[in-house]
Amino acid sequence: MDYALSKPVEYKKKFLYAYRNNVAWGLHIHRSVEIVVVTDGVLRMQIGEQICDIGKGSAAFADSYEPHSFIAGKENAALIIEFSPEQFAPFSEWLRTRRPASLVIDIDETVTELLKKLLPDDGEGRADFSEARIAAALAPLCYSIMERGEWITTTDRYDDTFIKALTYISENFDKPISRDSVARELGVRPETVSRIFLRESDISFVDYLHRIRVYEALRLLERGASATEAALSSGFDSIRTFNRVFKAIVGVTPTDYLKQY
Repeated sequence: MDYALSKPVEYKKKFLYAYRNNVAWGLHIHRSVEIVVVTDGVLRMQIGEQICDIGKGSAAFADSYEPHSFIAGKENAALIIEFSPEQFAPFSEWLRTRRPASLVIDIDETVTELLKKLLPDDGEGRADFSEARIAAALAPLCYSIMERGEWITTTDRYDDTFIKALTYISENFDKPISRDSVARELGVRPETVSRIFLRESDISFVDYLHRIRVYEALRLLERGASATEAALSSGFDSIRTFNRVFKAIVGVTPTDYLKQY
């Protein structure tokens, strides 16, 4: 059976960063690579099935499609960076055949000082930087991780069909998609989509779609959107469904989240 996408996928490049205090965020997953540099205190993070404590001056990262969360309980401050794999290809290519032996990696102090200059803490992450500025920030950070980390060579990769499904969802989650529409795009049966998600990620297709939509809604809420705007812009077809799913994943309703945060 031909597993190729019936339509070519055009990746949307994305670069975002933010400085956060006392980070606490439930399990989420996305196509972007996420690097967390702790600037003060200790940040506890779960990446895949492992939990690590990241101290000041150290970093950890979650690769594309790798489930991760931030666990509350310790005072901390951190710089969180997300970027599309294409925006620093050498790092993405490196990760194709390697996995970190230790999740926590010490970062060269000169790199953290450079990041402060290139990515100012002005209260709002930016997505409008030039490609040159993005490369100037990512190159030393990623190379520092590559050189200072301990690595395990691996050939373990996600199933190709799973990657294609995740890619399609990441580019279309804000539209009315379903398990059946994803299956049609991949040229497989809907039951195959369900089976692959459970096998590769231990969560269902619907749970994954809900998580990526709620993650986008959280971004929009933090940027001043109303609950209704966040719901519709992140792909939910009704406010009732959005409220129910949001509370199940985040732990509070969208209205309460806006009041608290």
